Amino acid sequence: MWTKQQRDCMEALGMPIYEFTGTQVKVDDATPAFQEAEVNVTDTPLTDPDLSVPDTVLTDPILYRLGPWYLQFSELLPAAGFSWLQDLALFIGGNPVQVSHAPEAITPIACDAFAQNQLTPEQKRELWNQLKPALSS
Repeated sequence: MWTKQQRDCMEALGMPIYEFTGTQVKVDDATPAFQEAEVNVTDTPLTDPDLSVPDTVLTDPILYRLGPWYLQFSELLPAAGFSWLQDLALFIGGNPVQVSHAPEAITPIACDAFAQNQLTPEQKRELWNQLKPALSS
């Protein structure tokens, strides 16, 4: 079942060579058994200053499609969503669906400012002003 190259590699790594025959598994007797590796635990932290993560980590925005809109958030939506998003889904007759990207011709609507359950009247007006143009196109 194994090629010569695979057998040689497994032998070099000290891995047992298993042969699968129907429902039985046999271990090749010529293969050395796994040996437990010694683990040297120290109090030294396992961090390398050269490999540190920068303070600002750039991540791709998370996009959701809802009807004609592509809504952009910096974080995943909560499972229950937001009340305004549920209202919008009822209005459009669908649910937001996470997508990998928006078509080039469409600019996603940045929704981080609205990523909360209750919006003020000003926020609702601002959001609607961003959503409205997509309904007429």
